Amino acid sequence: MKSQGCLKKIAFACFTIIYTVMGSGCTSGSYFKNEALSKLQPSETTKSETIALLGNKPNQEIQNANGTQLLVWAYTKASLFSASTKSVSISFDKDDVMIRFESGINVPTLAVADRKKIVSPKTKGRTIGVYCAVRLPSGDYLPQITNLVPESRAEIAGWKIGDVITAVDGDPVRTVSELMIANNQGGSLKTFTLRRGEKIIQSKIDYQESSPSR
Repeated sequence: MKSQGCLKKIAFACFTIIYTVMGSGCTSGSYFKNEALSKLQPSETTKSETIALLGNKPNQEIQNANGTQLLVWAYTKASLFSASTKSVSISFDKDDVMIRFESGINVPTLAVADRKKIVSPKTKGRTIGVYCAVRLPSGDYLPQITNLVPESRAEIAGWKIGDVITAVDGDPVRTVSELMIANNQGGSLKTFTLRRGEKIIQSKIDYQESSPSR
C-alpha cells in the first residue's frame, strides 16, 4: 500500500512539473515582432538591417544558384493546451539588399491578395495595364506584376508576370502608390526600369502613340 502511495505521489509530482513547464509555454525558433516587418522596404533594406530590426538571426538561410538568398524566420510557442506558429520568408539579392517578402504565416498583410486591379491609373489617360497584388506590411503594394491586361501597353511592350518595376524615368519606385504618381507626372514618353530575375530591362512607353515602344 505504501508503494502505491509513493507511486501516486511521484506521478502527481511529474504531472505538476509537466503542467508547470508546458503551461508557462515552451518556445523555439527565432522570435520576431510583427510590427518590425512594416519597417522593411524592398530594394532598400539590407540583410544586416533586416536582422537588426527583427531582433534575431534567421532559422534558415538558403543560397540560390543565381546568388540570391532566401532567409526564413520561424517561431513556435507551445503550451499544454495549444500551440501557435508564425513565420516569414524574405528574399535578398546578391548584394544583400531585400528583394521582397516571399511568404508569411500568422503575420499581418503579407499574404498575396486576389487579382485586384491595383495599377491602372486613368489620370491623363495613362493606363499601363498591369495588376500588382503583393501587399507590403505598410498596406501598400509592391510594384511586381502578378497579372497583365490582354493587349495592354504593358503586354505589347513585352512586360511579363513576375517583373518588378523599380524606376520611372530614372526615379526609384518602391510601392504602387509611387509608381502611379511617377507614371502620371512629366511628359508622355516614359522610361520604365524593370527587374526580371537578374536582368535589368529598360522599356519605353509613349502615351501619345497608339501602341508602346520598347
